[in-house]
Amino acid sequence: MTGGNVLNERVSHTHYKTAKCSNEKKKSIIPSLPVEIIFHILVWIPADILYNSMRYVCRQWYNIICDPVFVKEQLIRSSVGLFINKNRHCQFVEVEKMKGTMTELGFPFSSPLTATCDGLVLFIVNLPFTYGEVAYVTNPLTKQMLKLPPHSCQPAQSMYSLACSHLAREYKVVFQCMAHGCQFFDWMIVTVGKDQAWRLIDSKKLSNHGRTLSPDSRLSTGGFLYHVYHRYTSVVALDVESETFFEFPSPTVLHSCGRDDISYLARGKYLSCTVQLKPRTLFDVWELSDPTSGRWRKLYTFDFDVQKYKSSGMFKGWFSRRAKFAHFRPKAWVNNGEVVVLSVIHNPGPFIAHNVKTGATFFIGNRLQDLRYFEVHGYARSLVSLAPS
Repeated sequence: MTGGNVLNERVSHTHYKTAKCSNEKKKSIIPSLPVEIIFHILVWIPADILYNSMRYVCRQWYNIICDPVFVKEQLIRSSVGLFINKNRHCQFVEVEKMKGTMTELGFPFSSPLTATCDGLVLFIVNLPFTYGEVAYVTNPLTKQMLKLPPHSCQPAQSMYSLACSHLAREYKVVFQCMAHGCQFFDWMIVTVGKDQAWRLIDSKKLSNHGRTLSPDSRLSTGGFLYHVYHRYTSVVALDVESETFFEFPSPTVLHSCGRDDISYLARGKYLSCTVQLKPRTLFDVWELSDPTSGRWRKLYTFDFDVQKYKSSGMFKGWFSRRAKFAHFRPKAWVNNGEVVVLSVIHNPGPFIAHNVKTGATFFIGNRLQDLRYFEVHGYARSLVSLAPS
C-alpha cells in the first residue's frame, strides 16, 4: 500500500485535464479543486458508492473514477470482506471493528461460483444434454460479464482458478484437467478479455505429486496462484505473470497434525498457514514471505480462549454440551490481516471474527444460521473492468 500517498507520476496534469464540473444553471462559489486533490479524496470512498453515485456528479469525476490508474489505487485501499456462497445464494460481509454487515449481492448467478479475485468472480455453467461447460468472469458490482473461450476437453477431473498478474494487471483463468486414463494433470491458461483460445502451460518441472494430486485449496494473491495439498506436505505456486511453476515444502513438519488442523488462506498479498495446536485454542500463524524460494516466517501464536468467552455469556445457548471438543477452523483473513474469521465444526451457527492482536471477538450472522457448509472467499468490491486495456 502507499499509505495514502499517490505518486505524482500516477496522477499528473499530463494524465488528466483539469476541468470544472459543467453546470451552467448553478455555479459553485467554491473554486474547482486540483485534480490531484479530487483523486486523493475519491480513492478512499468504497467502490459501490463510487460506481452507483459519485461517478454521476460530473464528467471530470466520471473520467477519474473510470481511469485504470484510479481503479488500481482504489482497490489497494479497499478492505477485504467475505463472499459467502451456497449454491446460487451469495452474500457480501463487511467486517468492521465489532460487527459484520451482511448484504445480498444483486447479481443473478446461474451456478455456484468457483473463485474470486480483486472483486471479480469466476463461475462455470454446465451445458444441458452435453458434457460441455462454459466459464464466465463477472464483476457483480458493475454487472460486466465476459464469456471465456471454449475448450474441447472432457476430462475425468477438472478445476478452474482465477488470478491476477502482478505487473501487467491482467486477469487470468487457469484450467487444470486430467483426461481419462492419464496420470498427470494438464494446465491451461487464458487471459481474460485478451486471449481467444486456451494455451498449455509447461508443468514438467513439478514433482510427480505436484502433477498428480488434486488440490484441496486454490488461492490467488500477490500475483501467485497457490495449490495446496493436505495429503502432501508441499505447496505448488504459479507465477501468474511469467506462467512459471514453483514447488516448496510446508512451513513446519506437519505430519503429526491432522488434516483439519491446517488451514491455508490468503492474508493480504501473502499466503498464510494456520496450524491448530494442543490445546485446541492455540493457533500458530505462518506467512510465505517469498514464493520463489519457499521461505516461510512465523508471525505469531494466538490463543482463542473459548472458556473465557463462554464464561462471559457470549456463547450462551449456542454450543452443545460437547462444546469443550469444539473444533474451530479459520475461513478467511480480513481487516489487513488482523482479524481471522472462524467457523465451528460440528456446531451450527454464525461465523466468529477474532482480532488476533486485541482479542476482540464477535459474531457474524445470527445464531440460527448454519454457515458451516457455505463456501467462503476473501472479497473486496472493486471497479475492475473486464474490457481489454
